[in-house]
Amino acid sequence: MHARCAEPICDNISQEDEIEKRKSTEMAPAQVEAEMQELKRENCDMKQYVLALQGEVYGARLAAKYLDKELAGRCVALYMLYPKQFDS
Repeated sequence: MHARCAEPICDNISQEDEIEKRKSTEMAPAQVEAEMQELKRENCDMKQYVLALQGEVYGARLAAKYLDKELAGRCVALYMLYPKQFDS
């Protein structure tokens, strides 16, 4: 979608510098393992959060559907009780 050729040259240089910095500073295997475990835990927490939000949305949709039918039923009851007031 975005044109890559329109990037300024100075951005390419800074990106290359950043890549070189990252290559030169390797992380210890234990540190990589600890970061991976932390990311896995965070991923699990986010999945639980998404599931909870999906449950809330489902419940809200059910409530909205129920209230819509309840309102329609009450409108019909009003039409039946007072038919002359609703005639044009």
